[in-house]
Amino acid sequence: FISYTDPAQPFKAAMQGIGCFDGMFEDWVIENNLVVTDMWHGIAFYGATNCRVVNNTVAKNPINAAARTPWIQISPHKHGQPSTGNLVRNNLTPTLNVPAATATLDHNLVSADAAALFVDFAKFDFHPRPQGPASDAGTDEAAPRADLEGHARPSPGAIGALEPAAKPAAPKS
Repeated sequence: FISYTDPAQPFKAAMQGIGCFDGMFEDWVIENNLVVTDMWHGIAFYGATNCRVVNNTVAKNPINAAARTPWIQISPHKHGQPSTGNLVRNNLTPTLNVPAATATLDHNLVSADAAALFVDFAKFDFHPRPQGPASDAGTDEAAPRADLEGHARPSPGAIGALEPAAKPAAPKS
């Protein structure tokens, strides 16, 4: 999900990513997504039970530096029913709005420092830097066996939707 790549694109609109607003959403799996937007809702659940949000990359669109900062969020249902039993793991995002009572949270990297995170943020290369903070920093548990591009994840894999492009991926055993 990339909102736009051309600064001169006519009729640009503010695109949200994966927005699930009127749950309860049960047993959903959101994994290996690249969400590049200039809106808040990178990945958002409003009412989630036993959902998995694993190995996603959420980033601000590099064309619009003044854009809103996107997030991964799990909130209660709009009628107040709490979200419970969710898993949020191995995600790379500038903002993580997930209360601990709603999910198991681990191996997530929360940072807006695109220069330190990505190979070439300005040119939409969202692979993690080979020696950067997301590389080899994830956990294999409940993680997809391949990244967004279909490359096998090594053990341990990277945080986010993509493995570093500069290193060969070893297959999982």
